[in-house]
Amino acid sequence: MPGGEIRRFLELPYAEIDGIDPNLLSLDVYAPPAEGKHPVLVMIHGGGWRTGDKASAGVAAEKSRHFVKAGYVFVSINYRLSPAVLHPAHVTDVARALAWVDSHITEFGGDREEIYLMGHSAGAHLAALVAIDDRHLKTAGKGLEILDGVILLDGAAYDIPRGLDELDAGAGLRALYKNAFGSDPAVLRDASPRTHVAPHKEIPPFLIFHTGRRTAGEVLSQELAAAIVEAGGSAEAFLAKGKSHAAINREIGTPGDEVTRRIMEFLDGATPAASFSFRQAAEYSAAREGISMLVMIDGEVVFEDYPNGGSVGRPHELASGTKSFCGVLAAAATADGLLRFDEKVSDTIVEWKEDPGKDAITIRHLLSLTSGLETGGERGRVPGYADAVGAFLIAEPGKRFMYGAVPFQVFGEVMRRKLLPRGEGPLDYLKTRLFEPLGLKVGRWRTDRDGYPHMPSGAALTARNWALFGELVRLGGTWEGEEIVPAALLDECFCGTAANPAYGLTWWLKADIAERLRNEIVPLARGSDLLREGKGIPDDLVFAAGAGKQRLYVSRSLNLVVVRQAGGIGRALAGQESGFSDMEFLGCLLRGDPVSPGPGRGEPPEQGLSGRPGSEQSAGDSAERARLLIKRLDQNGDGELSRDEVPEGRKNRFDRVDGDGDGVVTLEELTGAMKTGRRR
Repeated sequence: MPGGEIRRFLELPYAEIDGIDPNLLSLDVYAPPAEGKHPVLVMIHGGGWRTGDKASAGVAAEKSRHFVKAGYVFVSINYRLSPAVLHPAHVTDVARALAWVDSHITEFGGDREEIYLMGHSAGAHLAALVAIDDRHLKTAGKGLEILDGVILLDGAAYDIPRGLDELDAGAGLRALYKNAFGSDPAVLRDASPRTHVAPHKEIPPFLIFHTGRRTAGEVLSQELAAAIVEAGGSAEAFLAKGKSHAAINREIGTPGDEVTRRIMEFLDGATPAASFSFRQAAEYSAAREGISMLVMIDGEVVFEDYPNGGSVGRPHELASGTKSFCGVLAAAATADGLLRFDEKVSDTIVEWKEDPGKDAITIRHLLSLTSGLETGGERGRVPGYADAVGAFLIAEPGKRFMYGAVPFQVFGEVMRRKLLPRGEGPLDYLKTRLFEPLGLKVGRWRTDRDGYPHMPSGAALTARNWALFGELVRLGGTWEGEEIVPAALLDECFCGTAANPAYGLTWWLKADIAERLRNEIVPLARGSDLLREGKGIPDDLVFAAGAGKQRLYVSRSLNLVVVRQAGGIGRALAGQESGFSDMEFLGCLLRGDPVSPGPGRGEPPEQGLSGRPGSEQSAGDSAERARLLIKRLDQNGDGELSRDEVPEGRKNRFDRVDGDGDGVVTLEELTGAMKTGRRR
């Protein structure tokens, strides 16, 4: 979802030196369109200390788009290059640039109280050096306290003598080191960040990535992180699986990138992404025939997984997940004057006017599955429109919930007749009215013998395309600032009925349900344990559900859209289930609840220096990150955060962490949120 135009301020000089190309002593600022105090991320390019530029596509293009969209001011800096200069000229320039940022970034909407530093390759070396050896920032009139965190992308020069003498750095690195630092052993030690790690320094937290492609990079990344931790600081080192030295830098900001996800967790420990357990939920899903899992937060894809033969571009049947398109379609048609939720179906299917009982059925009855029409037991065999229209009435409309395909095929016939004068069919209208504005592509859609689309179970979409539809729902019917469906009409879909409070107009809801109804309604009795329990799940969660445990979950309070697709639809329709539980899956995702892994794929998650899987934080690390966050934002020095002390863009996150709703977040509350993922 776009956040407006990026404001660009290019070629800003941070220093002047006679005879030096001004571009080498300049920086570019990319700022959000909205005024305010935005956190700042400063990027140092790589290139072996001898080449590279702040404006190159791999350095700035995708990163500026991603981080500005996430609410950050993104700054990309240049510095003098070798062989024209040697160490310490490069790091001196970086310190001058950071000093300029600290003094001037408020002019561009940046928050000087929240400045992060990131570097790739040679830029990672310079980021580490300037953030550990405090002499360089002191010379520029600043101190290490201006930095709130450092991100290193596949550097290797953290301990240059060890890399040269013990780890076989290779001829290429040897040549680069000599070109940038010379050959004096004392200079090589001085240029090594590891040399300057010591207790009682204000070394900021470090997040260190390596690709595992170079022994020196892997070993020295881990050793630098260990040294920082031993000195009393905070640092984690991670293997960026499957990444090359270039790709780890180039792919930051691209959808589904795991390195980007970890970076965003590191930058903001209070975001939902930082406390969700993506990998644990993905392993749970994969072990139960899952073929895709996608998580979108605030409109950004933050996690994707495609096990068991799934793939990012493969459309998969949604089964009854298709039904939820019909509710939103009816809301759009109401906005367009084609129908009303409470109009009688017999106004369009006029033959029902002479059919006692059927003449009272409304559009709302069809979509809430309370029409009274005989349905259920189709097991994937969807009747044609004509057969559905001819179904018997077996209950008074509005009195009984009956799950099945017939009411949706009747709705398809209503839409077909209403659209006939326009030369459109129901699927044509659905695509042009709702899908095309989102850029949503349908993989395929099954039709009946007359060529009419199956409305209850015909769609096949990729995970990404289904997520786009969920995002439209999360945003209340708007897209790129334009109203697609009026919010009031869309929200009709999320109101249950007396016959089934857990089902609105084609969407399943989290609702309190009487035990009698739980036992009477088959989908409530065995379809989803979320409909029986729901403890610890956001009250506003709604979901589309299909056979085989196809799922589209949406929560506005968590800014969350989750897609889960799975094989075994045929077996599920035959009554054979995979053992998937909504409560267990969401418990894994939202809180990191431990569950039995079950049969299936079981590759262990990556380990950080904390010894815990993936991005989970140890108790001590969570407390330290919480303390640092409070220290940055606490304006009155009381050791707690009030809502007024939190930047505007983070107030929603504050509200989720404020467990008791008293308007104050304590150290204990913030630590608990970071450690366990607890949300209101």
